[in-house]
Amino acid sequence: MRSRLLWFLAIIALLACWSAAHANDNVALLEIQARYDELGVAIESEDWSAIETIYAPDFRSVDIDGRVATAEEELLRLQTSPPLVENVTKTTVVSVRIEGDWAYVQKRAEGSFVTLDPSGRRHWIALVAHSSDSWRKVDGRWRIQETVTDTVDATKDGVPIVRKVKNRA
Repeated sequence: MRSRLLWFLAIIALLACWSAAHANDNVALLEIQARYDELGVAIESEDWSAIETIYAPDFRSVDIDGRVATAEEELLRLQTSPPLVENVTKTTVVSVRIEGDWAYVQKRAEGSFVTLDPSGRRHWIALVAHSSDSWRKVDGRWRIQETVTDTVDATKDGVPIVRKVKNRA
């Protein structure tokens, strides 16, 4: 009887630990999703100082072809990119794993916009990218440390035009 009681208490303790760990992951997921949303608003409104509060000082972005950009380079790219017509974007946190002050995130980013060909005809471009991102909690706020693009898919008027997958070699 005593061994059954000990087993029962051990199982309850394990379930409590498991629940607490997942609750922390869920809170972090909501916090990080909010930071992605803040980043989207900052980019859309060209609030460069707000972006700097989301990027870690030593932030790096690794694109699908392995090119690395620092926070400064990424900000310059954003500042010098031409505006997009009818631009719509959405970032979704797919999963998050917490290890201390670090969060490892799988993210899906979707975007669409209109482009004009030389004859003035409108074309609808849609992009979907998946990335593996690392966030670090600094002074109680999540800051993105690194984003590594894993896949990119693009369509033009619904027809696939690009499919890239990161080379894992």
